[in-house]
Amino acid sequence: MEASGLREEEQCLYEEWMNTQQRELNDLQKEKIMSNFEDYVEKRSQMIRKDATIYFAPPWCNPKENSIMWIGGCRPSSYIRLLYALCGLDLESRLEEFFMKGESSSSNSSSTGGTINLGELSAQQMNLIDKLHRNTIKEERNLQEKYASLQEDILDQPFARIAKVPERDCESKSMETAEPLGKHEQAMASLLLEADMLRLNTNKEIISILNPVQAVNFLAAGKKIRICLREWGAMYDRHHSCDE
Repeated sequence: MEASGLREEEQCLYEEWMNTQQRELNDLQKEKIMSNFEDYVEKRSQMIRKDATIYFAPPWCNPKENSIMWIGGCRPSSYIRLLYALCGLDLESRLEEFFMKGESSSSNSSSTGGTINLGELSAQQMNLIDKLHRNTIKEERNLQEKYASLQEDILDQPFARIAKVPERDCESKSMETAEPLGKHEQAMASLLLEADMLRLNTNKEIISILNPVQAVNFLAAGKKIRICLREWGAMYDRHHSCDE
């Protein structure tokens, strides 16, 4: 497949995934959402093996989206930070309600089932989330070190040799770099696949820790943020282009 055709296929996959985010907000089902996520990661992995480097700054994402990207996607630990943030916001709102309406009113409100109280995570849930957070950060650091090594290797090996040869010999030296650049592309693909699996597995672990109602609330919050980020980025681009 030609590069242009592959890029179009990659963009179509991403656009389809973003449309799925919006549909799932209207029909939240935990199992369906995770199944769709796994399917997206699998389809994406097939394209990554053909064209890895473009995923580190994909043209189908706007600059705002790319500015917060970590090895081709969101940082896995950000899922857990979102969970902590949701817990804190929920707890804050419940405390405010307690002081304004009294303990009995707050108690009755939390038992109606009308709201989803992520602030009511049990001690066991919090311990599991804390353990997952620490393990995820450790895995992120390992991947970040691999990424840094790949960036250093590409400068130390083929490009450093090119910089030392006369300009007239650059074409022949460029031919010599084809093999190491190909190996670098493969290594980048492997790194990206590892990062995608960490993202998927972290999400799965969080969902397994939460109860069904908490899990749906967490997934909905993540989708809203993802959709809003894309919309904010697109709006920023429109305003920026109008100012020029």
